[in-house]
Amino acid sequence: MYFETPPLTTTAAHWRNHCLTNIDMSNAVNVAAGTGVLVSGDVIARARASFRQTIPGGNVSKFDVVMDRCVKQMKEQKIPVDRDLLEAIAKSLGPSLYNRDASLVAAGQKSELETIKKKYLVGKLGCKDDAKNDKAIAKAVKKIGKSRRNKMRPVFYYLLVKELGKEKVYK
Repeated sequence: MYFETPPLTTTAAHWRNHCLTNIDMSNAVNVAAGTGVLVSGDVIARARASFRQTIPGGNVSKFDVVMDRCVKQMKEQKIPVDRDLLEAIAKSLGPSLYNRDASLVAAGQKSELETIKKKYLVGKLGCKDDAKNDKAIAKAVKKIGKSRRNKMRPVFYYLLVKELGKEKVYK
């Protein structure tokens, strides 16, 4: 990763894309700190978000950064994206969306899935507490991937809403 000033003729959007594409994900080195230590993909995502916020005309909200990560996860899993619905679901989560622990679904924990079923499916979406909810949860876990540790909550809820046909709650 390197830092340089943009040429005077470069637009902010062009400069942002230039900076974001020149962060090498496979050999990411913490050059800014001068340590030469390899860093994780999460650190790179934060660096990209920081870049977006510091370049001229590149102010991007935290919400937009989270939405980009959600869309990226959905594209990786080949899930069709209805961005308006995804944004509505993400906004309904409030500030918990920015807390790393709260923004992820621990699908391996039975208590977490029961909470989602009771608080979200029954409470928020108005579904009946029946086997259909369990099937929707199982399908969402399978679609994102059981082995994938970082199941983003907005993406998980999006799959549940689509599976149960409850899009009208967010319209």
